[in-house]
Amino acid sequence: MGRRDPRAGGRAGGGPLSENAIRDLLNRHKWESRDLDRVVVTYRHRGAPGDEAQVRGSDVLDVGPSFLALRGGTMIPYHRVLRVQVGDSVAFQRADAGL
Repeated sequence: MGRRDPRAGGRAGGGPLSENAIRDLLNRHKWESRDLDRVVVTYRHRGAPGDEAQVRGSDVLDVGPSFLALRGGTMIPYHRVLRVQVGDSVAFQRADAGL
């Protein structure tokens, strides 16, 4: 497992983190740090290998109120987000998501 980024907020240990907190984390990297391109979001995607897929922050068009909007029109609701990594650091890990 990667190191936890102390600037990222949230809980790397998999404790409860609201969907608003995931949104806040992503918005912080989009607007304050301006490093959303360093972020990788792993999310539940039924039918993908292992039912998981990843998207880079550079493919995120909007951090919406209840979903991520991606290039190509894909929308990922926050309840499907399993993990958020910033570089080599895990900023968020859902309790039921494996590494």
